[in-house]
Amino acid sequence: RIKKTNFSKEEELLIQREVEKHYGLLSSKQSNFVTNEKKKRVWDNIASKVSSLGVALRTTKEVKDKWNNCKKIAKK
Repeated sequence: RIKKTNFSKEEELLIQREVEKHYGLLSSKQSNFVTNEKKKRVWDNIASKVSSLGVALRTTKEVKDKWNNCKKIAKK
């Protein structure tokens, strides 16, 4: 397995800004099909914006995991 580069500060800030824009939807407790599809599209959009910075190609899962790790660190 080839290790990707660490997330840069620019990538982290972009993730934070985009999540703040869509925080109401992404933090929603609803889990029906329509809401889940909207959440998936937002995360896909965020991942494509992060990848477009040119540091590394980031998948949606990697971006979501990075956001969850940032939240954990902030809570500590």
